[in-house]
Amino acid sequence: MMRRNFLFGKRTLALFCSIGMMVSSLGTNVMTLTAMGAQETGYEDLYEEGSEVSIADRKVVRATVGEDILNFQQASVYNVADNYTDGKISGTYKSEKGEEYAVTVYRDGVGSYWKPEDTSDSNQYGCHCAVNKVVFAVELPTGSAKYTFRVAAGTGSAKVMLYSDEELTNGVLETEVAVPGDVVYKKSSEEAQTLYFVIKSASNYYMKNVDILKEEYKEEKRVLYKNQVVGIEDDDQDVELTFTGSTEVKTVSANGYEEEGIQLIAGETYSVVGVGKKAIYKSADIVAQENGASVITLKRVEFDLPLNLTNSFEDMKLYLSSMGYSSQSDVMDPYSGLVIHANGMNPSNFGAQYGASINGDKVISFIAKKSGTLTVTVSVTAADGNDKFALEINGERSGDEVPAEMNKS
Repeated sequence: MMRRNFLFGKRTLALFCSIGMMVSSLGTNVMTLTAMGAQETGYEDLYEEGSEVSIADRKVVRATVGEDILNFQQASVYNVADNYTDGKISGTYKSEKGEEYAVTVYRDGVGSYWKPEDTSDSNQYGCHCAVNKVVFAVELPTGSAKYTFRVAAGTGSAKVMLYSDEELTNGVLETEVAVPGDVVYKKSSEEAQTLYFVIKSASNYYMKNVDILKEEYKEEKRVLYKNQVVGIEDDDQDVELTFTGSTEVKTVSANGYEEEGIQLIAGETYSVVGVGKKAIYKSADIVAQENGASVITLKRVEFDLPLNLTNSFEDMKLYLSSMGYSSQSDVMDPYSGLVIHANGMNPSNFGAQYGASINGDKVISFIAKKSGTLTVTVSVTAADGNDKFALEINGERSGDEVPAEMNKS
């Protein structure tokens, strides 16, 4: 038996990579992959929080707000302090259906803009919103209605809450909602109401624009869902199911779903995730039907080599967060034996474009159960010229350091 450790140096890397490992008849030595001499300038170090953007020797066409007030790619509007009155910019948003809403954008919430190194277009990604600050407020008219805030991102992800007060004491959603995506608010009162849009947590999130859709509000009908749960590993136990809809999150044990059931909103679409003692599971989305009968078919999220941290980044984020991974806590998959070491990866910086952000530390280790030859392939999608990898066998360096070159394995 041997454990193979993969390390990435002693410092934070400016690289995002997909790690693929092809193993054929493994030997009896422990091998460690290490990146050395990495610079400490990462993806998010290209801007300074709260800084102003200066543009010299360049003609700037000032954008106008108007109906585009919720277009946060307008750096020439939202990143210029003089455009704000008492820290706010007000205007009228007009939906595709012609409905108009009074909107106020807050300087403290919009934050700063990021200009990519490889382009002169500072509007590519939108605004880097501040956390726990009002980004914008919108006045909803009298009458009940269902409002959908369709939130787009230039990059990254975040969680959003809507509040009914500027002091942010009264959230009107049952749970924080992940964006990019839809934030749904069902307004049942007949009185006019002002909502305050707030980013509660963010992972390299840049907001592009927000669209508002208004639909008829319908009273919710609840249905009792109760049936079998299949797909749980034989040696796993205490699996808890989480049903996430557009406006609510419900949890129930797998046994509870089979015996007592759970009340869901008729016609609502729910994603289903199961978390057990040993594994994480996903199910296809379900649409709650009035017959209340749906077998939940779970599939275990496999955490094994080869790891593809671009194509499977959502599953990887779900797995690591559900298993309690952190900068202080390792995660070992009971079925594959693969270990992701504490502080080795940055799950919050996983993304389809780049893969995973890797720290300068021990990242991956596994136990080889056969003797033979080991082949390690690391695909790098972005790297600094000083980033390097190295292997260790049983804790000792083996071979020369290898430069990490973009688009080369």
